[in-house]
Amino acid sequence: MEISNAVDVGHFQSNLARVRTEVARSKESYIKEHFQEYDDPDLPPVWKTLEVVSLGTLSKLISNFSDNNAKNLVAADFRLPQFLVLDRQLVREFNSS
Repeated sequence: MEISNAVDVGHFQSNLARVRTEVARSKESYIKEHFQEYDDPDLPPVWKTLEVVSLGTLSKLISNFSDNNAKNLVAADFRLPQFLVLDRQLVREFNSS
């Protein structure tokens, strides 16, 4: 997560703080083991980190990407045609939980 890829630096910083909180709160063994093994950088690799963040946080992270192609690549991983569809789906999922 690079600040240079964010549309809004303030949102980036608050989203990153939220990610840190959610990771610190995680009870997943692979997160605990990561922190027992490493202390730098302060977050596990993104593939571990994104497993424990909420859909709301994930949606906020993606929404703040400055690169629309990156947003659409994420949407494609969810088999959706574009990010706007993914964003609406994440909001729907978040509101139903």
